[in-house]
Amino acid sequence: MEEERDNMLPFLDVLVERTPSVFLTSILREPTFTGLYLSWDSFAPKRRKKDPFRTLTHRALMICYSSRLTSELHKIKENFLPNGYPEQLVSYTIRSKVDNFNRAKVYGPPRCHIYLKLPWLGSSIQPLADKISSSVTHCFNAANLRIIYSTCPAFPSFLKDALPSNEQRSVIYLYQCQCDADYVGKTIQRLSVRVAQHVPGCIRILEVHRRKNLL
Repeated sequence: MEEERDNMLPFLDVLVERTPSVFLTSILREPTFTGLYLSWDSFAPKRRKKDPFRTLTHRALMICYSSRLTSELHKIKENFLPNGYPEQLVSYTIRSKVDNFNRAKVYGPPRCHIYLKLPWLGSSIQPLADKISSSVTHCFNAANLRIIYSTCPAFPSFLKDALPSNEQRSVIYLYQCQCDADYVGKTIQRLSVRVAQHVPGCIRILEVHRRKNLL
């Protein structure tokens, strides 16, 4: 249960501050928050890199009280600069998001969202994506094309060494005891650890001595 401290009460990701006349709301950041986001130098589309502070700006516009909004937008900007983001780009994107949010809403029939998935090949794929988007907009005005880029893993999974069965976790196993009894169970531990727990301590000691005598 959260308790009010210094006239402030956290609720999910919102910090509510009580004043004599009104409740002031702002973004709540936990003490474990590090401010680490996708690096600007990462091999990813620029749109994917800009989406986080677009989303954070939208969240601030929806949650923050007017007197708390300016400081929150400044915090968003300061969090992305250490991740290598150009200051001019961050400032422009935040300002553009605020302007679009405050713009008068246009009512009418919704446009049909169409999704197109393309492989991310660096900047060389951008001219093709722009041409496709322009052609769809020109020919189908009622369509809203959204291009999604996909990236491949740096190392294919088949290059990884296979994990032995007795070292795997979260498995269902069948253990045959020395007394000819069978045990079926599920464990989140390594299978070798769980199997060892089925063997009584006295038998494990005898097995250790037997191996020493064989050596």
